[in-house]
Amino acid sequence: MVSKIIISIIAINSFFIVYCELTNEDGLVVHLPKGAIRGRTRTSANGSEYYSFQDIPFAAPPTGENRFKVPKPPRSWKGILNTTDNVKECMANMQFLDGSINHLGNTQSEDCLYLNVYTPVKPGSIDSLPVFVFIHGGKFLFENGWFSSFGPKYLVDHNIIVVTMNYRLGAFGFLATTDGIIPGNLGLKDQNFALKWVQENIHLFGGNPKKVTIGGQSAGGVSAGYHVVSQQSKGLFSSAILQSGSSIHTWGFQTNPDGYAFKLGNILDNTLGYTNSSKLLSVLLKASANDISAASVKVLNDENTDGVAIMDLMWAPIIEDKSLDDTFISDPMYGMLQDGKFNKVPILIGFTSEESLLFVRDANFDEYSQLYDNNPSLLVNDKFHLDAQNKSAAGSELRKLYTGNTSFAENWGSLVRFTSDSFISRSSTRHAAITSRFVPTYLYKFSYGNMKTDFPDTEHVPHAQEMRFIWEKSFNPDSRDFDNVIRQQTLKLWTNFMKYHDPTPSRDPLLMNIIWPKVEPDNILYLNIDETLNVTLNPRQYNEVSSILDSYIHSPLATY
Repeated sequence: MVSKIIISIIAINSFFIVYCELTNEDGLVVHLPKGAIRGRTRTSANGSEYYSFQDIPFAAPPTGENRFKVPKPPRSWKGILNTTDNVKECMANMQFLDGSINHLGNTQSEDCLYLNVYTPVKPGSIDSLPVFVFIHGGKFLFENGWFSSFGPKYLVDHNIIVVTMNYRLGAFGFLATTDGIIPGNLGLKDQNFALKWVQENIHLFGGNPKKVTIGGQSAGGVSAGYHVVSQQSKGLFSSAILQSGSSIHTWGFQTNPDGYAFKLGNILDNTLGYTNSSKLLSVLLKASANDISAASVKVLNDENTDGVAIMDLMWAPIIEDKSLDDTFISDPMYGMLQDGKFNKVPILIGFTSEESLLFVRDANFDEYSQLYDNNPSLLVNDKFHLDAQNKSAAGSELRKLYTGNTSFAENWGSLVRFTSDSFISRSSTRHAAITSRFVPTYLYKFSYGNMKTDFPDTEHVPHAQEMRFIWEKSFNPDSRDFDNVIRQQTLKLWTNFMKYHDPTPSRDPLLMNIIWPKVEPDNILYLNIDETLNVTLNPRQYNEVSSILDSYIHSPLATY
C-alpha cells in the first residue's frame, strides 16, 4: 500500500517528464538501469490481474541535433517515472484513397520513442516467460503502439509478456539520402533499438530474452520481415510472425529516396537545390516539426500514386549503400532470403482471404479497369526491372489468368482478386516457400468473416481483420459468441508458436485436433482459418501466378 505520492515535473531540454515518487513500493515499481518506473494493474480477458507499464523511454528524444540521426540511449532519471498511461506518439499523417491527408490527434511529438510492457506475472518474481514484441502497421505513416490500439488482455491470459512500441514515421523515420548524410531506415533502426532494450531489460518483468518472438501486421509485418533479413537484428529474437507483411512486398521499400528528400527540402527552402545533402540536412534541422510534416504531405500528394493494382509507398525503407556505416539493409531482400543470408528463426506468415477489400472501397473501378485492360504491362511492378516487351507479355498472361474470357471492366471482382495477390498474398506465399528451405515455416490464410461485397467471385475477409481476434481495440468490442471460438483458436495457434515455435505441437480439441504442417518449397500447404480449420494446397492460384512471373523475371530481385 502506498502511503504517500509526490508528483514532480522536471524539465529536460524543454521536454517535461512527470515522475511519481512513492514512499513505499507497492509491487508496481521496476528498477531499470536508467531509473525506476511505476506501472499499474489491469484486468485480463479471463479476469486475472496483469501489470502494465506504458511509455517507457527506450531511446533519447530524436529532437534538435538528434533529428534525422540514429537512435541514442535515453538519459538516466531520478525518482520514479510514471508509466501508467500512453501520452507519447510519433508525428504522423494518414493519406486516404482520395489523396486527402488527416493529421491524427494533438498528442504527436518528435519525442516519441517509448515502448509498453504488459506482463501477467509480478515483476521480479520469475524471468522465464515467452515475449511477444509487436510492431504496428500504418503504411509507415501513422498508428502507434498504444494500449488503446493494441490492448493485450487476450494474450496475457496465455502467459505471454507483450511489448509494443512507437517508432519514427513518415519523413521523420524514412526520409533519407543515399550518401548517408541523412541515414536510411531510421524507423527500422528505432525498432532495432527497442529490441535491444528488450534483450537488456525484459527479465526484470518476468520475460525470457532467449524466447522473444518479433511480430507485426501490414507495414509492421514488413518491418518484422526486415529484422529477419538484417544482421543488425541477429540474436534479438528467436521466432517471427509476419501478418500480411513481408520484406519482399513490392510496396515495402522506396527506390528514389534522394528525389523525395530534396523535393521536401525545396518545399521548405526553394533555394536549396537538389545536390547538397549537408545543406538539405541543415534546412531540415532548422525547420519546425509541423513544417516538415506539412511539406511531406505536399510531396505525397504531388508524387505518390496509391492505385488499385499497385500501391507503392514513398516514406518507406531503402536499400542502403554497403560502403556506409551501420547500415540496416544493404542487399536486395529477395536475394538475401533466397541465399539463406537471413536470421534463421522459425516463421509464421500469412494473409487474409481478400486483402484489398480494405483499399478499394472508394476506388474508381471504371478508370482502373480500362487502364489495365488497355495496358496490361501496368500489372507488372517496375521493381521487377523487365523491359517493355516482357512486361507487356507477363501482364497479358496475368490479365488472362484473372479475367478468363472476360476483362477487368466486365468483372471488377477479378481486379480485386489480382490486387489482393499483387499487394500481399503472392509475396507472402513466396516468402514462405523460400524460407521453408532453411527454417520451419508455417503459412496461413485467415478466412473467417463475411464482409458484404458487391464484387463477384471474391473472398470476404479484408486486410487487418484478423487483428480483432488477437488484440483488444477500444473501437472494436467483443462480438458474437462464435467469434470467441475463432479468437481462442487463433490465440492458441499464435501463442503456441511463441512458446514452442510450432503452432500445433500436439493435437488439441480446441484446434479440431489438426496438425499444421510446415511449408515445403515445392509443396505449399497452408492452414485455412475459418469456421473450420483445414489444411489446403496452393493458396490463391499461387502456382499459376508464379509460373507466369518466374518465366520473365530474373535475379537480382528485391521483391516478388
